[in-house]
Amino acid sequence: MSSLSSNKLFSVLSHQEILQLSHGASTLTYSKGEHLFCQNDILNHYYFLESGHVRLYRLGYDGQEKVFREITAGMVFAETVAFAPGRVAPLNALMVKKSRVTALDSHRLAELYEKSSTLAVTLIAFMAENLSLAVNRIDQLTVNKATQRLVLYLADLYQLQGSQWLILPYSQSILARQLNIEPETLSRLLTKFRRNNLISVNGKECVILDPQALCEEVSLPPDTFENNTSCSDSFRCCGL
Repeated sequence: MSSLSSNKLFSVLSHQEILQLSHGASTLTYSKGEHLFCQNDILNHYYFLESGHVRLYRLGYDGQEKVFREITAGMVFAETVAFAPGRVAPLNALMVKKSRVTALDSHRLAELYEKSSTLAVTLIAFMAENLSLAVNRIDQLTVNKATQRLVLYLADLYQLQGSQWLILPYSQSILARQLNIEPETLSRLLTKFRRNNLISVNGKECVILDPQALCEEVSLPPDTFENNTSCSDSFRCCGL
């Protein structure tokens, strides 16, 4: 389980502690469309994604998916459920494509948490970061104008990727859900920004041609891309 030690959360652990966590672990391959777990399931494991793509979501009252987090290779998820009362899953975990997932014993994580101050401090910091991300996401989603939500998201990506040449992490349909915008509205906004020579979009590639003018277009401060105070990864709000 050397790959587990490369994860940010567990990189502080010794080789022996990694072995302790991975004792009894099992790795399985899941097909696209399969669920690893569903909301309200009791979880006795947390998971490490070896390869593939997992989506954490809930179904809204209208039957639409509300995406909370996209899990990619090398990420750990459902680790905080190990410390939740009843260990009840708050979300569904869906395979977006064929994926290899390692299941690790939640009891061993809880035991090591009690013994290792290093892991305890790291895990608390991790949870605190996720709380901050959740607050930032709520703040962004309560911005009334869809245009401003979109530009704030692009500003977040700019700060995260350090370039005006952005790679969108999601398809436009998923991005629309993340921003609480109808897909048709998102498409119209991107088309409008393109026609005004503010951005260039090709698939998941998005170039911010004029950050200041883009901000002024949606009545945001012209220095938003340089001084955005929300977290660069604010749409990774779920620490499940």
